[in-house]
Amino acid sequence: MQDKIILGLLIEQPYTSYSIKKAMEQSVDFFYSCSLGSIHPCLKKLEKNGFCESKEILSGKRKSFEYHITKSGELEFKKWLSCSIEMGRIKEDALVKLFFIGHLKTEQILIIIDEYIAKLDESLDALKMLDQLNQQKIKSITLTSVQKLRLETLRFGIDYMQFARKWYVNLKSRV
Repeated sequence: MQDKIILGLLIEQPYTSYSIKKAMEQSVDFFYSCSLGSIHPCLKKLEKNGFCESKEILSGKRKSFEYHITKSGELEFKKWLSCSIEMGRIKEDALVKLFFIGHLKTEQILIIIDEYIAKLDESLDALKMLDQLNQQKIKSITLTSVQKLRLETLRFGIDYMQFARKWYVNLKSRV
């Protein structure tokens, strides 16, 4: 999946590996995260397969590489986009803990659930604030379909957090 995200970023503009990491943190980090250590090999593999090219650039005294998508990279990315969406697993670390949490005393479980609800509240507040900022910015512009669908991923995050919060609040009464 990381290779597709990188191609998706490169289809819009050239990036260095560091700027790819930053762009991912500002866009897809809610549902996909990675490290610089995994971005570098992914870029090398994309380059080896002819999906991107690198060009050495100097920024100050440091040299780095700027990556550009190739025509075959664009084709590969659009081919992937055109395929039907596959059902993925729910990857939620909290559920792993919840699966085993019955080994603790009820009081401990309730404390842990309350702490998690507080974390959900923090994340939900941050996503709602981001949504409000976006809504203010877009009042006077016409969005492209790409921009509209990116905003929908933010709304998914808000809906997901609201669902999870409600679910955990209800869970407390079932423990």
